[in-house]
Parts: sequence; structure tokens; C-alpha cells
Amino acid sequence: MAKAQPQAQIESTPVTSYSLLAERVMRLINSARGDTDRHVHLERLGAYEADWELLLSEIEENDNVTIAQRDDGSVDLFWKVPKDF
Repeated sequence: MAKAQPQAQIESTPVTSYSLLAERVMRLINSARGDTDRHVHLERLGAYEADWELLLSEIEENDNVTIAQRDDGSVDLFWKVPKDF
């Protein structure tokens, strides 16, 4: 009888409120509409204030990205893809 092969252990990163927020925003950016328009409207939707501010500050560090703050606390995110990309 053959012995069962040991399964490789997969290390996963813990799910945090920040990682969930970042994943949601990445899905919007990478959506077909986001890809076509080079624009998404982002709302905090219950995310922690610290997570929201950290994410926006990290996005702001990227070249070719513009963040427009709206009166209701949401933001419009615009980006340009470099020609050499």
C-alpha cells in the first residue's frame, strides 16, 4: 500500500481590515470599466479611518495618479499609463 504524500504547508498572510480594503480597491481599479476609463470612484464604506488614510497615502505616492477628494469623504482616482508600459 502506498504511503500518502505529506501536503506542503502553505503560509498565508493574515487577513486584516487593511488588506480587505486594499483588495476591494484593487478589484475596482482592475475592473473592465476601471481599465477602460482610467478612473474609479472610491468610498470608504465602513473601513477604519486609519486604513483609509494609509491606503490613500500609499496610492498618492505613485506617479501618474491623481486623487480628487470629494465633499462626502469619497475620492475619485485617476491614472495615466506611461507610453513605454
